[in-house]
Amino acid sequence: MFPLVYTPAASTCLGLDTCIVTHLRHVTRDQVCCVVHTGLVAVYDVSSASLTRVWSVPGDPEARVTGIATCHVSDPRSLVTCASDGCVRVWDTRQQGTQAPLVMRDTSEHRGPPGVSGHKPLSCVATRPGDQALVVAGTEQVGQDAWLLFWDTRAGGKLMGGYWSVHSDDVTSVQFSGDNSDLLASGGTDGQVNVLDVSKSDEEEALTQCHNTQDSVAGIEWAGEQRIVITTHTEGLQDWAVNTGSHFTVSRDEMTRAMRRRVSDHVYTAGVHSSFSGPVSVLAGSRDLASPCLRLLSLSDNGQLEARAELARPGPSVRCSILLEAGDTEEATVLTGGEDGVLRLWRRSGGESEAAEKRSGERKIGGLEARERNKPYSKT
Repeated sequence: MFPLVYTPAASTCLGLDTCIVTHLRHVTRDQVCCVVHTGLVAVYDVSSASLTRVWSVPGDPEARVTGIATCHVSDPRSLVTCASDGCVRVWDTRQQGTQAPLVMRDTSEHRGPPGVSGHKPLSCVATRPGDQALVVAGTEQVGQDAWLLFWDTRAGGKLMGGYWSVHSDDVTSVQFSGDNSDLLASGGTDGQVNVLDVSKSDEEEALTQCHNTQDSVAGIEWAGEQRIVITTHTEGLQDWAVNTGSHFTVSRDEMTRAMRRRVSDHVYTAGVHSSFSGPVSVLAGSRDLASPCLRLLSLSDNGQLEARAELARPGPSVRCSILLEAGDTEEATVLTGGEDGVLRLWRRSGGESEAAEKRSGERKIGGLEARERNKPYSKT
């Protein structure tokens, strides 16, 4: 049922105490950045046989990290984080220390209703591809609204402005299009996914498309310039064609069937990836204590999920994942972060999956050996 099998090639625990890996991002081809729920931010080298930590900054209980972004190929040494204290910090991974070289704050007059704390807790952050100067962060709901805020790092972190009416509840995800850096997509728990043209100075002109998922948006992923794949908090998927407005939905039950499972209540989505050529990849798992699993699926353009690979012995639930680039003839490497605080690097195994091997063995026992037992009773 699953033509490929991945096995753990390396793993490392991010802390001695209980911790959960909440975010994973590419830094360079050989380095990834991860965030732990305690606020720890660390960069790991994934090119060697083991996962090696090359940079880190400890967590701050007063400024819990809620989102992370990298500056793509323009400046791979820089990381951008947003935090619950309402600040965006730009880090230089060549420097060790607990103080960020640049801290950007909300200096706008939109402070929320009376009695609400002055700063806006930030929930997600993104940087513009090819232009690390533009940083955008989404806020949690303050009063009756949530906002998108923009900063210019070349101007010393000066607040450029914001979009004040695109969301009415927590903003959960912001992401620039990799094909058109002027297009920014945002999603929130209000169920709205918006596409905005940041080259427009007026907010009403900037809002080009809007899609109501009638659900709570957990994350968004661009799949080309005119396609967005949406994950929801009900563990479903939606595929939205921005240019035509058409969309289709993949329910939790449909994902359960594609995973070859029976109980949908245990099924969850661990990541959606479209960075490489070919169909969109969906990493999904099951939290069934008796039989946990982690499986890689392919999402076609017409909303069909197909079995692609099985990740053997997955361990506890996975919170986040990324695909690492491989050669032309190789399958991409999978990196996952779990609720046990462990990073796991998965590589394609040369053999069949354990289930396939078991079925093959059963056919052998029931076939050849059964015929051999009949020989002593033959009349010849």
